[in-house]
Amino acid sequence: IVLVLMFILIVQFREKKKKHKRLQQQNNEILQKHEEIQTQHDEITEQRDEIEVQRDMATAQRDLIELQTKEITDSIKYAFRIQNALLPPDGYMRQLLPMSSVYFRPKDLVSGDFYWIEKKADQIVLAVADCTGHGVPGAFMSMLGIAFLSEIVSKMKVLTASGILDELKNLVIQS
Repeated sequence: IVLVLMFILIVQFREKKKKHKRLQQQNNEILQKHEEIQTQHDEITEQRDEIEVQRDMATAQRDLIELQTKEITDSIKYAFRIQNALLPPDGYMRQLLPMSSVYFRPKDLVSGDFYWIEKKADQIVLAVADCTGHGVPGAFMSMLGIAFLSEIVSKMKVLTASGILDELKNLVIQS
């Protein structure tokens, strides 16, 4: 009986040992899977943090671009107001030339296109011009053209078309 009992105990002990070994392997596998999951979690957290940093940088760049765009747009709008202030008033053109009208639609907000009119004694000097360039560079040229035409006609008292064009060419070259 003792031998049978010992045999049964040894068999049970071996079974228990096998089960313990299997549980140990399963536990090791679970631990390994847990470590893999933790590593993946850490990688995902790191990627999330990187994405948040990139998002924050993109947001900051977008805000900067919006600010710069607003500043540029505001400057161009102000240049538009300056350029329009240099153009002859509508009433002045109609006063000097009652049967006239002006159709002025520049390509950009500011442009190299302009018109100018001045009355000297019994003569009316009228210029319609398209300076080289569009946008801001053209607007600079048109403002120079308006200023130079005023100087040529008012100060230099040149009233012939060829004389005005010659002086205008000289002043543009000088400037």
